[in-house]
Amino acid sequence: MSNPENEWPLSDWHSQAQAEYQDYFGTSMVSTYGRLPIEYASMYRSAGVFDMAQRGVISVTGEDRASFLNSLLTAELVERDSGKSIPPGQARFSFLLDRKGRVLAEMNVLVADDRILLELDRRLIADVSKELERYHFREKVDFTADDDLSVIGVLGPGAARLVREATGIDAVELQDNTGRTSGSVSAWRTDLGTVAMYLVVVPRAELVATWGRLVADEKSAVAIGWAALNAVRIEACRGVFGIDYDNTFLPAETGQLERAVSFTKGCYPGQEIVARMHARNQYARKLVQLKMNDDMLPVAGAKVYDQQGNEVGGITSSTISPRNSGIAIALAIVRREVIDAGKAIQVPAEGDMRPAAIA
Repeated sequence: MSNPENEWPLSDWHSQAQAEYQDYFGTSMVSTYGRLPIEYASMYRSAGVFDMAQRGVISVTGEDRASFLNSLLTAELVERDSGKSIPPGQARFSFLLDRKGRVLAEMNVLVADDRILLELDRRLIADVSKELERYHFREKVDFTADDDLSVIGVLGPGAARLVREATGIDAVELQDNTGRTSGSVSAWRTDLGTVAMYLVVVPRAELVATWGRLVADEKSAVAIGWAALNAVRIEACRGVFGIDYDNTFLPAETGQLERAVSFTKGCYPGQEIVARMHARNQYARKLVQLKMNDDMLPVAGAKVYDQQGNEVGGITSSTISPRNSGIAIALAIVRREVIDAGKAIQVPAEGDMRPAAIA
C-alpha cells in the first residue's frame, strides 16, 4: 500500500483529523475519521465532504472531441437529430466497452467549454487512455491523463450551498447531470440515488485551499471516509466497477443500463450486442440489492443460495444500513431466473444461513 503521509496534498490534514486508512486496490484511501455515525448522517442531514483521491481525470481536447468520444462511449454526446454535441455544462455517466459488449470502464463525462473531462477510477486511466489511442486515427483530438486535477465529492442536502460558498460556483440551481466552471474549478452534479452529490474538480495546487473552505464549518459540513460513503452507495444500489462487477460483465448485468447507455445514438464498440440484448430483454445475471431480516452482515465473496441449497449468486458489497432500521443490506450478483421468479434466497452471515430478500 502506498504511504498517504508522503504522497498526497491533504495527508497532513487527514493526519491531524486522525484519519484511518484502508487499502483500495494497492493505494490508500481514508476509511473513517473515527466517527462513522456522524459521517454517515451528514449525507442525509447536512453535507459530507470526501477526498476522492482514488479518482482521476482524463482531459480530452480538440475540435473532434465530442464526435470521437461519442463513437466510443455508451452515452450520447452528440445529438442524433441535430448532429450537434451536447452543450457545455452537461454531464453523462457512461461505459467504455470492448467489441463483445463487455464493460472495460465506467466514468462520468463532464462537458466543459474547451474540453471534455472523463472522471474515473485512477487505476483505470492508463488502460482507458490506451483504448482511446487504439481508435484514434485522423480525428482532431488529444487526450491526456490530467495529473494536475483532483476530485472532491460533496454530498447531502446542504452540498449545493456549500459548493457555492467554497468555490463561487452557483451549484444551487444545478440539476442532476449538469455542471458549471468558474476559472480553474468545475462543479458537476451526479446524484447518488436520492442523495445529491457534486464532483468538485480542482487543480492540484488548489486542493488544500478548496478542501479547507469546504470543511471550515463543522456545523455545515463533515469530512467523511469511504466507510460512510460506501454505505450510502449500497443503499442507492449503485455498483462500482472493480468491486461489484468487472470486465466479464455486460451493461445489462450491472444494474446501471438505463443510466449509462443511450439506445438512440449511433454505433460504438459492442453496440450491436447491447442493443440486441436490450431488445430481447436478455441477461443471465444482474446486480441487485439484498435486504436481510436483521443486522447479521454477510461478507463480500459469500455465496447466495436458493431454498434448496443451490448456488445462485454471490455477495459483492455489504453494510449496516441506518436508513433501513439498522438491518444489513448488500449488493449481489444473482441469476436471472431467481430474480424473475421472486424465489426466496438465503445467505451465510455470521455463522449461519439467513434469509434475504431482493429489494
